[in-house]
This record gives sequence, structure tokens and C-alpha cells, in this order.
Amino acid sequence: TKGFASILRQLTLLHTDEAAEYIAKLLEKSTNTTYLSILLEGIKECGYDPERKILNSLEILASKTDYKATALINQICDAVYSICSFMGKPAYNSIGKDILKKFLFPSYNSQTRTYARKIFQQISDLDL
Repeated sequence: TKGFASILRQLTLLHTDEAAEYIAKLLEKSTNTTYLSILLEGIKECGYDPERKILNSLEILASKTDYKATALINQICDAVYSICSFMGKPAYNSIGKDILKKFLFPSYNSQTRTYARKIFQQISDLDL
């Protein structure tokens, strides 16, 4: 509900290891697309993920997200970009590129594949 949504928004702003751990667990366990969307927006605003727990959870979320859920997939891509730009090359090389590569498979629609390629280009432009 509105109270819980507000808590999720604030959680993403904390920039602590504990907050990253909670966010990661919520990404893995939640099936509520509204809550997932709020978390992903928060990650987009702050890409803090020192132990790559959020990236690991994004990989799990990406694998269980319906290929037709274009808006959610785009938010996953944006979250990956944010973490990679904030945390640098190790985050990208360890997990970030694998998550994005998944969305290039033919089972995803052309809009999803195009968006994933756009995020790859943006990360490349960072010159990590």
C-alpha cells in the first residue's frame, strides 16, 4: 500500500550496505510489479551496490521476468546501467553485461533488444 511504497522509496536512498542487502532480497522475493518498479526506480537514482548483491538479485529478477514485461525489463536495464556507472568496471564485467545480454535473445521483442543495446552503448560511452 502507500505506506509500504514510501518505505521502499526511502530504502533506496539510504546508500548503506544493509539497505543494499534488503533491496536485493526484496527484488528476489517480490512478485508485486508496483513494488519492483519502485525499487528499480530507486536503484536508477542511486547505483550503490558495493558487494554486487543488488546486481545478483537483478540477474535473478531478469531470469524470472516475463519476456512481454517490456516496461519492467527497461527498468532492469536502467538499474544495471546505474550500478555499473556508479560502481565501475568490476560491476559491469562480473554481472552487468550478462544481465543485459539476456535481453538480446530473439525471444524478447525488438523494443526490448533495442533498449538493451542502447544501455550497452551508454555503458560503453562511460569508458570504464
